[in-house]
Amino acid sequence: MIVIFDLIHSGVVSDPNNITDINGNQLSSDTIIAILALIATRYVKSEYETVFIDSKYFNNITTEYKKYLDFLSEQDIINIITNDTSTSYQFSNNFKKFAVVSDIITDKFDDKQEKIQNQTIPIIKNTDQRLFKDLYDIEVIYKPIKKQILIEPDIYDFKSYLLSFFNFKRIANGDIYYNWKEGQLYTPFSYCSKEVKLTNFNVDEDNLSSLKIPSSYPLFLAVWCIIMGIDKNDYDFKEWCSLVKKGNDKNNKSKFYKEFRKKLDKIKDSDGDEISYEDVNIVSKKERKHFSHVDAIKEFKKWISLKIKDGDDLDDITNNVFKLNYPLVSEITDRKRYNIYQEIINLQMDFMVNKMASKLYEEIEGIKLLISHDEIYFQNRFLSNVNKIWQDGLNELYNILPDSDEIDDENINYEDLGIFTGWL
Repeated sequence: MIVIFDLIHSGVVSDPNNITDINGNQLSSDTIIAILALIATRYVKSEYETVFIDSKYFNNITTEYKKYLDFLSEQDIINIITNDTSTSYQFSNNFKKFAVVSDIITDKFDDKQEKIQNQTIPIIKNTDQRLFKDLYDIEVIYKPIKKQILIEPDIYDFKSYLLSFFNFKRIANGDIYYNWKEGQLYTPFSYCSKEVKLTNFNVDEDNLSSLKIPSSYPLFLAVWCIIMGIDKNDYDFKEWCSLVKKGNDKNNKSKFYKEFRKKLDKIKDSDGDEISYEDVNIVSKKERKHFSHVDAIKEFKKWISLKIKDGDDLDDITNNVFKLNYPLVSEITDRKRYNIYQEIINLQMDFMVNKMASKLYEEIEGIKLLISHDEIYFQNRFLSNVNKIWQDGLNELYNILPDSDEIDDENINYEDLGIFTGWL
């Protein structure tokens, strides 16, 4: 992807035809746009806010790249971080707040439709075909793509903004792909933010509505643990399951991540780096930042995605939370650490596609569906009908889980519940 920023509205320059740095050097607006595009491309593909870029890539744009980077730094557009071995770059919070994209162009490195689809579980053929067809029936609404606040008051989710803009443009240009990778369905629609999905797209001239699986990873990890034979009477596991279940707070949402965040925060400094104060002969721990709700979700996903070799000790804050608060879950996951993330994804997609999407297609005439990981989108006029079927499906999952104050010891027939376990 090639991001083209509007230099005036982004606050970079006031006159693109007359740009000079503090030394009076004349600068090219096209070169500034190209350098920002390079940083944006690396930034979008990185897990982090800071990206490392070899100087040769800047040199391919201009041999005078240093004065351009200095100019962007002086204008508070980028931050340049240097050390003994490398230089890295990040967009400033000020730029993230005010930056405006005028266009995004695809390039040869962007995802394409793959001939071989990697479905790690059997997907019902008719459902798969209808999901593919429905994706191409999506209608575009040309409204400005908005940035979402990530942290109050003015730190924005800039990466989501760029990805949403890019994938909106792909759909608008008919550059659509439908890829199954490692059991998940990836499309340009799935990479758009929720606001863009609900604001910038229609189906059959109808607005979209959506329904989501609350705390999907903790939910399906709990289901997976039960399938693996965890003791359902364990007090800590029953607490986990009660937090996962929907309807535990005034907003009718799962409380799992709220409580998980508190647990992370409670021991956040337990494995912090030591700081030595030699003048007073004191050694203390370096205090880590507090965990946000978003941090808690990321930490949970990172933990279930870890693959370690037998005998290796996984020692970090998140793993310590599991060991301290959910020892049986920690023990049973350690036994299959090499493949646990994939098996949870398999359970989730089996529920989303084979169970829920198939049932919605069967029972609601004229419905069209768009899948985005743990969320399903459809025409607004079907909301009440879809909501009933969706809640019934979720309740079947919740009924597998024990409550904190009671336990059902009867054997569970997973086939009757539509849960495919053949890969386990």
